Amino acid sequence: MINENLKFFYEGWLKKASDYKTDILSDSFDKFFTVFVAYNALYNEAARRLVSSGRIRANDDRDKKSATVHAPAHIGHGRMANVIKGDNIAPSKLKEITELIKNGTFCIHLNKQTGQPNHSEDMKHIKRIENGNDQEFCESLMILIYKTRCNMFHGGKEYNLIQLRILNPMTYVLELVAKELFHSLESDST
Repeated sequence: MINENLKFFYEGWLKKASDYKTDILSDSFDKFFTVFVAYNALYNEAARRLVSSGRIRANDDRDKKSATVHAPAHIGHGRMANVIKGDNIAPSKLKEITELIKNGTFCIHLNKQTGQPNHSEDMKHIKRIENGNDQEFCESLMILIYKTRCNMFHGGKEYNLIQLRILNPMTYVLELVAKELFHSLESDST
């Protein structure tokens, strides 16, 4: 069950996201962030429930881990992977994301000391998305999305039209995951 305040918050942010156009760069940035705000509220609730049920330790609910590990675990890795892979559009969006990273158009991970692209870290997650088990698939996908959010939010990515190519497919997949997490939380009795 989800409390009414969280439900209202989530639905309001997704409604706001639906108003953005995906062919305008500023709207694509705004839509990605808006969907992420909704997802953020949900993954924090998922982590809180996992702590209260004893499935994770209280000090193990950091933001990144909640977004990339705990939310997929709450949904269920198999369920999340099936929702994404079974969607009519998401597999092609996922292919767009992985191809853009594989061909070097985008680098998601950067070396913390030098700021240089860390292509090997990106490729580790691409391999897990393409060939990993359901848990590896889900967590690596969410790591790429979370890291993209960090790069954008903290100013590590250019504000350029080419960003539409990765933001739009990531936003589509993120919204699909957020909706599935909402349903998972709603059906959870804890």
